[in-house]
Amino acid sequence: MTSLPRYLTEFPSFHSVFPFYISINSLDTGFPAHRHDFFELSLVIEGEGKEMINHTVHDMMPGTFTFVMPYQIHKIETTSDQPLRLINCNFGMNLFTNTNSHFGINHLLFEAEDQLPAFFQFEHEDYERMKGLLKDMIEEYQDSKRWRNELITAKLVEVLVRFDRARYKQYPQQLEHQPRKRSDEVLMWDIIQYIHKNYRKKLSLSIISKRFHISGSVISELFKYQIGQNFVDFLHDIRIRHACSLLVSTDMNISEIAFESGFGSYKTFSRVFRDQKKVSPVQFRKLYGQTSLNSTIYNNF
Repeated sequence: MTSLPRYLTEFPSFHSVFPFYISINSLDTGFPAHRHDFFELSLVIEGEGKEMINHTVHDMMPGTFTFVMPYQIHKIETTSDQPLRLINCNFGMNLFTNTNSHFGINHLLFEAEDQLPAFFQFEHEDYERMKGLLKDMIEEYQDSKRWRNELITAKLVEVLVRFDRARYKQYPQQLEHQPRKRSDEVLMWDIIQYIHKNYRKKLSLSIISKRFHISGSVISELFKYQIGQNFVDFLHDIRIRHACSLLVSTDMNISEIAFESGFGSYKTFSRVFRDQKKVSPVQFRKLYGQTSLNSTIYNNF
């Protein structure tokens, strides 16, 4: 098995009812190669550098916007004495996939053409507009006003749409008609999407194998090589994160949460939860649960 880079599994607010985080960060030397199972977008506001995403390298300067998909390997290097300052935004895959109200955004996130670039250089008023949208999101995120999450989500949708429009203009229209490449990476991404959309249902390696017409042994190898863990552990990670969100944001009893998260029994759920979180579901709720969905929920993780 190929050695994989650092795997980041969480960010602040990841287990909350609203899996979203945004901040301004300063990098003196860069950030080492890593990957994670959430989306990440960034906008450079000061400094210069280079970024690698799955072996594709692009320059970074004020106005460079980057959109990194889950599990893509990426790293950043600074190329000047001045620190590289970026607005970074992370959000979980379930922010949009748990609802049908953002069908178009789901297409942008999960089904966009592989030939389209993961970055774009915004300039002049377009750069100022994107920077303004992201700073508005920071202001909303740091507050706890009514409709906070809805307004952040609306601005996030606008940011993603403006990025997709901008990069799409650079490429000829025939890209719309080119068949999608069937590489191992694309196949793995299709499987990941399917699991994220169906983890609350009965899932097994054999079910995935039949769904994608590929042997279970091949799927197992893909998980080990591209994700760095086996299928069962990957599925458990997703289910436990959903359970954590329910524990801190609802008053559902533990058994209900176990079945709502896709576990076939409370016993299995309790064992897996304790293995991952080092505390029981009841203890986790006491530590992080709130009686109302206020800003405390979003800042405890």
